[in-house]
Amino acid sequence: MTDESRSGAIASGAAGLRVKTRRKCSISPRGCARMSGAMAATSFGIGAGFAAGGAWPILPFAGLEAAVLVAAFCCDGAARAITKRSKPGRAR
Repeated sequence: MTDESRSGAIASGAAGLRVKTRRKCSISPRGCARMSGAMAATSFGIGAGFAAGGAWPILPFAGLEAAVLVAAFCCDGAARAITKRSKPGRAR
């Protein structure tokens, strides 16, 4: 795989030079889902341990933590899909 295919593509056409850039991501969407699932399961496991010990109010906070974590991973995944196209030399 060349550097151009990983970091973006540079194409020159009739209108001049155009640059297409993408964010570099170290984790795939499947890996992201697995990671967020593992972290949510760990949080619920710890919360279940506290609930078994009598501290049952911990469970709603464990659920809230898992929901915020999944939302953060989803927002990051949506930001990964953004591709910027620009022409060099134009100020934005």
